[in-house]
Amino acid sequence: MRKLAATAAAGVLAAALIAPAVAVADGPECDHYTHCYGIANYNSGNIDAVGVDLWTDCLHLDTPLSDIATHEIWLKTNETSSSPRKWIEAGYLRGKAAGGDPEVFFHLFWAEGDDAAGTFYSHFVQFASVATWTNFTIRRLSGGSWGVYIDGTWRGTAVQKPVYGRYVQVGGETTEPQVYSHGKSKNLQWHTSAGWSWATPFNAAGTAGVYTATASGTTMEQTSLQNMCSPAPLTAKQSVKAPAMADVKKTALAMAAMHGEESPTGVEVVATTRKAAQRAVGAGDQLDSDQQVHLVQLRGDFVGRAPQGEKLPRGSVLTVTVDAKTGKVTDTSLTGERQDLAKLGSVKTL
Repeated sequence: MRKLAATAAAGVLAAALIAPAVAVADGPECDHYTHCYGIANYNSGNIDAVGVDLWTDCLHLDTPLSDIATHEIWLKTNETSSSPRKWIEAGYLRGKAAGGDPEVFFHLFWAEGDDAAGTFYSHFVQFASVATWTNFTIRRLSGGSWGVYIDGTWRGTAVQKPVYGRYVQVGGETTEPQVYSHGKSKNLQWHTSAGWSWATPFNAAGTAGVYTATASGTTMEQTSLQNMCSPAPLTAKQSVKAPAMADVKKTALAMAAMHGEESPTGVEVVATTRKAAQRAVGAGDQLDSDQQVHLVQLRGDFVGRAPQGEKLPRGSVLTVTVDAKTGKVTDTSLTGERQDLAKLGSVKTL
């Protein structure tokens, strides 16, 4: 796979536009182990809710079988002001993570990571559309849980229960420097004990040779250094055909590749329900559907996603939850502990 060497831009201007990043000849590659970002940073302590409107003109990859690109919001949620190690995120994602044609996967998603626990859980909501403003809100619920809402509709509740959020990032993330990406945000607000207030960025920066990022007031814009929206994004297609086991395996292997592992081992599957599957892998069952699914478990060296500045989650076990009627991936988990799938039913080796 062709990769463009890139390194993070260092220039920062508080609450202002920054100059485009400049490509350099040497530096870390943008891949599964060194992600590239175009983001704006926001900082306020004791956040109990945050919301933003995101607009994506295009989000395209030349290598959708193994790479990902996002446009999203991250809320870093750990309870100390130094070295946050937990987060909740939501937004748009392009990459191979569903049945059917891998090049047309373009989804709304939400996810959570906990570096201390060594876990990363991701949930795919529905196919997305370009050139549409979508609101993403993350807020603390009664009882200490955190819920994720997309255009006002509850989509799931995180496992982690931090007291407050601390930092917010908005922008793009990718494992492929040849990304075609252009996204905007507006109306970023957060809620503290003082009530709702407009958020103000303290910096914006893009990985050199990959992104530029600008921010001013409550808005930000990230743009890839490729020919922005050319080629045009493909139209999402959703399979309505029940997947055969060969399809389930193919989808799970593609998800493994998207998480940096080309040759996973110990691939096994069990038929269950979505919530039962998520309880089994530690992701909880506070989700917006509970259909019949195939839960696939794989072993290998897997890498997840994280906000800029945080350690990318690594794990030896990946689970992929596939809708039994549509072949669509609904959830993934990245952990270091293999589950006994026999507790859910009859297990098959793929």
